[in-house]
Amino acid sequence: MTILVRAIQSDELAWVDEQYQSIGFVPTNSGDRQFVAEIAHQRVGLGRLACRREAQHSVR
Repeated sequence: MTILVRAIQSDELAWVDEQYQSIGFVPTNSGDRQFVAEIAHQRVGLGRLACRREAQHSVR
């Protein structure tokens, strides 16, 4: 069995956001890298690498 992991194409963005919404995840930000895993041209997994911004705190 071969698993192909590839970057999401722009015409798949609506599908990606639907998948995340269906499981209660936040939508993807424009800076995130998104990937889909496929077996025999069937989508079997979805993932993303998200930029994480550190919280800014003020000290008084």
